[in-house]
Parts: sequence; structure tokens; C-alpha cells
Amino acid sequence: MEGEEVEEESYNGTLKSLKPFRRVKDTKVTLNNGIRMPVLGFGTYKIQGLEDLLQIIKFALSAGYKLFDTASDYYNERDLGTSLAAHLPANNLERDDIFVISKLATEDQCVANVRKAVLKSMKNLMMEQIDLYLVHWPGASILDIPEDDSPKHRNVRQDTWQQLVRLLDEEKLRSIGVSNFCERHLVDLLEYSSVKPVVNQVEFHPHYRQPQELLDLCKEQDIFLQAYGIFGGGENAILFDPVIIEVLKAIKRRIPYLTTAQVILRWALQSGFGVLTRAMDYTPIHCNADLDFYITKRQMKQINAISTRTKYYWDPEYIVH
Repeated sequence: MEGEEVEEESYNGTLKSLKPFRRVKDTKVTLNNGIRMPVLGFGTYKIQGLEDLLQIIKFALSAGYKLFDTASDYYNERDLGTSLAAHLPANNLERDDIFVISKLATEDQCVANVRKAVLKSMKNLMMEQIDLYLVHWPGASILDIPEDDSPKHRNVRQDTWQQLVRLLDEEKLRSIGVSNFCERHLVDLLEYSSVKPVVNQVEFHPHYRQPQELLDLCKEQDIFLQAYGIFGGGENAILFDPVIIEVLKAIKRRIPYLTTAQVILRWALQSGFGVLTRAMDYTPIHCNADLDFYITKRQMKQINAISTRTKYYWDPEYIVH
């Protein structure tokens, strides 16, 4: 695809511009612990069943994806591990050539459960170490009280993080991070731990670009922001946004085979986010990995000026403390 000839380099830090690399799928960010992580990843949310995963992971590896995202709550870690083990050799890849993310379920956020949950994920994935392990949500469902504004959430997060730091020291985990954390949740974490999250995985798309205070804090603390839900929830509403379609038409004068999905993914990268994409079939899986083109500054401004403000997934703002 179209793009200037530039030297390959690490994409180093949240909210820096992504140049038109020859191969976005091979571009990596250097996290705050020195570990390098692909900026483009393949998500497995709502993909279940070994037969489907074997086929989908085969397509994803052939398309060049090197990062795979799962979670305990996705109930597919075992099938993902089996699928990766089955297809890595055919793609001339080894375990160290890929990057795997998993996440701690809310019911496992307690001292008694964290270690067991991590070891279970490792066993399911058939891996001796998980590249990045995230706290999936700032609230803990294990609490006996229903109020989202309970200060007990803070205590549970602190205990959970301390357990993850221990597992990091034991090299069960290469990196640890968080997901769906608001600015206040991160400020709180940074007060009680010297070990920073390397990543905050959050909902991010043209209809919801996250509060500026969160973006500023992550930039200041070198916490990399990774986007999920990039197409706007189960109905993929953003694929049909008229502004995105208008930008696509302009770019297609130069690159006639682009899709709205590719424009949205490239917009996220040029906005300074890592991004997760997901598809079920061969063609969109391959298209979504083919992002070696450039959106102009004017076109970026068009997308950023979209007036729709809709959050399609869960809102962590309800976890007050």
C-alpha cells in the first residue's frame, strides 16, 4: 500500500504520530519497562470454540498479526493457546515471535485468587510466561456490597496490584498493566506502587476519544494506551459514520481498495494509540492488517471533529473510588 520510504523504527510513546511505515504489522512500541510490543493486535473477544479459533488464528497469523489479546472472562484462553501452538510452526514462528495479552477477571481481584488465576491462564495458554497481564476492570465483583462508590474497590485494587508485582518478579509475567482505568484510578495506583502499568487498554474510537486528563496522565507517566472497541460496539456503528465514509472516498482516489475499517484503524494509530482489531473471515482479517498508508492532517481533523459522542461499552466512571 501507499507510503513514504522511511526507516523502520519503534513507535515510542503514547500520543506520538505514527509515520507511514512500510509494515505497520511489524512496528513495535517500547513500553516503560523496555519490553517491545506490536502496535497492532488481534482481539478474541466473543470468539469461542476450538474449531472457529483454529481457523481464525490461522488466518490472523498468515496476515502477519503478532499480538493476540484474550482474557479470563472471554473463556477462550485454552482454545487460543491450542490454536497458536498448532499454527505457529506453519508460519515459521516460535513462541517468542508473538506477544500475548490476558486479563484478570473481576471475581479474581483478591489476594487469595490472583496467583491462582494467573497460573490458570498460563496453563490454559500453554505458556510458561504471559507477555502482558492486565487488571481487566477497576472494580472488584468479589465485594459483598453492591455500591460502585465503595472505597473498598481501592483496597482490592491495591492488594491485586501487589500480587501481580510479585508474579512479575517471579517472571511468571513479563509485563503488567490495566484496562478500563480512569485517570483517578491510575493516580491512585501510582500513589501506592512504584511499578507503573505499562499499558492501559481502553475503549477508543472516533465517537469516544477518552477524557483529556486520562490522555495527559498516560503521556506524562509513559503508560501506553491501547484501543479496543475501535469500530463502535456490536453493531460496528463507526463503520457507517458519514464522515469516515467521506474520508474513505477521498483516500480511495489514491488507494482504491481501502475500507472504512482500515481508515479507522489507521486513524487510531496516527492518534497515538495501539489498536486491537477483530474479524471472523479471511478477507477482513487480512485487510485490517494492511495499514501502510497515511491519513492527511486535514483528514485527521475531519475525523476528530465528528460530533457524535457515544460510549458503546462499559463505563468505569461508575467505580468512583
